[in-house]
Amino acid sequence: MTQQLDLSKSMHGGTETLSPLCMAAANAGQIEHAQPGPIDPSMLTLQPKHRSEAIWNGQDPRSLKCHTRSEELSDKEPMVDGRIIDIIKALGLEGLLRTPSREIDNGLITALVERWRQETHTFHMPHGEVTITLQDVELLLELPVDGEAITGSTQKEWENVCDEFLGFRPINNQRKELHGQKILIQRLLEAIANPLPPNATEHQLHKYARCYILALLGDTIFMDKFGDRYWAWAKFPYLCPTVEHGLPVGAYGPPVRGPLSLKWLWVPNKKNRSAHIFLERYREQIASMLPDQVVWQPYEAEFEDLLPWCVTGMAVWTATVPLCFMALI
Repeated sequence: MTQQLDLSKSMHGGTETLSPLCMAAANAGQIEHAQPGPIDPSMLTLQPKHRSEAIWNGQDPRSLKCHTRSEELSDKEPMVDGRIIDIIKALGLEGLLRTPSREIDNGLITALVERWRQETHTFHMPHGEVTITLQDVELLLELPVDGEAITGSTQKEWENVCDEFLGFRPINNQRKELHGQKILIQRLLEAIANPLPPNATEHQLHKYARCYILALLGDTIFMDKFGDRYWAWAKFPYLCPTVEHGLPVGAYGPPVRGPLSLKWLWVPNKKNRSAHIFLERYREQIASMLPDQVVWQPYEAEFEDLLPWCVTGMAVWTATVPLCFMALI
């Protein structure tokens, strides 16, 4: 496993005087003798409990089972009710309607998790550290990132909150629809299973819209999984599968007019594959990564072709701000 997961290079540096090809060859020849894990444990204090520790010790925990909710929305017809669409646009969440759902690549997600460090909130890669930023969120999903931050704790009776804002009280007998403040997405979809009547009241309209928006959020940024593949494909294009049979006529056409995730709409899904076999491949690809295979600034060439609201938060992409962590306070 040491040959496939050389995390130590990202933690205490590599040989910078070698060319990329020589560096890869040198790493391949010396990796068996490399010190596994960080040399200085003062920063990466959670190493004993990290997935990479088990891998280095020959106890491969195999692929993670990533939860996805895409299937629950994939069978539902796209929203066509102009009243609901207008509310979504007014909230600045139109990108949720345009961001395509994809099959989850368990192997790639697992390979990234193995390089994610909770102590630094970054992925430790062979040639530096990377993380998911506000820029990634705004450009890939076309979601606003500027505005007031909401943080802190609440003392809510969540059944009452659902009744007031969503129009139903969750049932928690054998089928647990509400766990703490987490609601079952299937229950939201049941609430919007039928179209709104033409004479719906304003209260009915907004409750319906809230259910639909929460379902969309659950399908994109609040999923029980570690991110999605678009970010990795943008930063590390060589990991992106190729389009096997060519693009449909006019697939790209003019420059992308919407969230940049549309660029990968035609990348094929890989179904019925062994997640562990692909995990091994991703581990090897990342461990042998060359410096020029990392795209540190992947979006600049697209700025002029994007819709204005895709870049409105540009001022805060690199902002320096105070960080409040309520758990510590």
